[in-house]
Amino acid sequence: MEKLILSCTNLQKLKDALNNFEGSDLKKTATKLVFSYGCSKSNIMFVGEAPGADEDRSGKPLVGSSGQLFDRMLKAINLSRDNVYIANVIPWRPPGNRNPTEEEIKVLLPFLIRHIELINPSILVAVGGMAAKTLMKISGGILRHRGV
Repeated sequence: MEKLILSCTNLQKLKDALNNFEGSDLKKTATKLVFSYGCSKSNIMFVGEAPGADEDRSGKPLVGSSGQLFDRMLKAINLSRDNVYIANVIPWRPPGNRNPTEEEIKVLLPFLIRHIELINPSILVAVGGMAAKTLMKISGGILRHRGV
C-alpha cells in the first residue's frame, strides 16, 4: 500500500486511488466518496471526522447542520469554504452514522497523511475529537490533552 500512496503525486491521483481502493468495507455501504472541498492552494486545512448522511449524498465534507455552523464560524473570521481546504479522516460514511473503528482509521490513515502532504498547509485544524486524536496520535479524551 505504501507504493500506492507514494504514487499519488497530486490530488486527482489520490482521489482516484481512494475510488479504486478495496481495502475498506466502508466504501461498500457509502453512497459517495467524500474527498474534499475548497481551495487546494489554501494555507489552512480543516480535517473533519467522517461524512454524515448529508455529506454522503452530496459528496462534500461538512455540509449538514454542523457544516452550516462551520460556515458561520468561517464567516466570523472573514473566511469561506472557497479560501480554505476541507477533508475528513474517513472519506466514506460509516453505516448508521456510527463512529469509525480504530481499524478503519488505521487502514485509511495513510491516505489522509498523503492528502495533508499534498496540500502542505501552514495551519492544520482538527474538527472534532476523533480528528484531533487521529492527527495528534493521542488516546483517551481530548480535554486532558488541551493543557487546561
